Amino acid sequence: MVHVYREVNGCANLLAKHGKEFKGGYTRFQCMPYWLVKSFDSDRKSVSHPRVEIRDNEGNKLNQLEEYEWKPLFCEICQKIGHQCNREKKAPVKQWREVKDKEKAPLPEVCTPNNPIEQASSSWTEVTKNKRAKGKIVLLEPERIDEVPCQNGYEALDGSVEAGGGDPMNKASTIRNQIGQQWSIIDNYDKHYNGIIWLMWDSSRVRVEKVSSSDQCIHVGIYNLNGTLQQWCMAVYAHNTLNLRRKMWEELENIHKITTGPWLVMGDYNNVLSVNDRLGGNKVKESEYSDLASMMDRVGLFEKESKGDHYTWSNKHSTGTIYSRIDRVIGNLDWHQDNIDFVLVIMEPSVSDHCLLKLQQKHQGHHHKYHFKFPNVVTDIEGFMQEVDKNWNQ
Repeated sequence: MVHVYREVNGCANLLAKHGKEFKGGYTRFQCMPYWLVKSFDSDRKSVSHPRVEIRDNEGNKLNQLEEYEWKPLFCEICQKIGHQCNREKKAPVKQWREVKDKEKAPLPEVCTPNNPIEQASSSWTEVTKNKRAKGKIVLLEPERIDEVPCQNGYEALDGSVEAGGGDPMNKASTIRNQIGQQWSIIDNYDKHYNGIIWLMWDSSRVRVEKVSSSDQCIHVGIYNLNGTLQQWCMAVYAHNTLNLRRKMWEELENIHKITTGPWLVMGDYNNVLSVNDRLGGNKVKESEYSDLASMMDRVGLFEKESKGDHYTWSNKHSTGTIYSRIDRVIGNLDWHQDNIDFVLVIMEPSVSDHCLLKLQQKHQGHHHKYHFKFPNVVTDIEGFMQEVDKNWNQ
């Protein structure tokens, strides 16, 4: 801050002692030495008296205190230099007043299935930016609505409405009608929201009875039309995560304890069974298949031999293609002995990323003509051409 010092005589005497000529109109910063200006800034209530260093003829140093015949005015009220106020400084007085509690607004009614709102308002209030209607309330008659759809995002938790839109049960009914009445269907909509497993059979040839189901499998018994049990069958569609698949392995072990006779387990396991069950992508680790392999050993389940492609799933990418064998048919010893003349055929995937699995009977004494098929992807395998040259020259 710069304050103008108006006592001209005091400035003139001060400059004369330091050998400087006084000129009218000097401000405090212009006429005072730096150390004096600094003393004003550090302590405005009093002016510090500086000392001057003096040398005698012998070179000794002496500090002489300088005293001045003037003192600037300092206002104790405004805390400023150059004037004094006559008014007294009044301390603020705190006044207390009683504050009344504001009335709390009632909470709005919430429309729930257990507490529906019986009567709604017959009119609506519209806020408009029209200058002529400023400050006015415009009442509009709403359109008559017999049924108000209420979806708050929580319907998917109780399975009432599909989160992505549409009721899956309605879609399932439409598909059943398109299939026809000849085919009977069992699904697991009661255990999984999307009903990911469908079991279909021709009711004119066999009879199927449901034993149990979960979100990953359906267990049924297959009987002939006379009521004789042919085999137990389980359709599986395992989860993508390993921890959830382990629950299904435990479920298989529990069913094995109460099951006697031929037993077939068929479907998508989402799990490899050996290091050779994946081509491309990350290498297969032992931890990926050890749980499934251990369960099969304890229960006594064995994989059915197959013909056709080894891999049953592909990501169908043009680059970074991955092939896996995660769909299979396994059964106990009784089932393999009863179906020794059947073979598992790995069919073409068509529009799906999974191949179709088909159990069909072997044809003896009848030879079919098969066309040679060469998958071009094998040429990208490291060392393919060297292996071809090696076998070609043998």
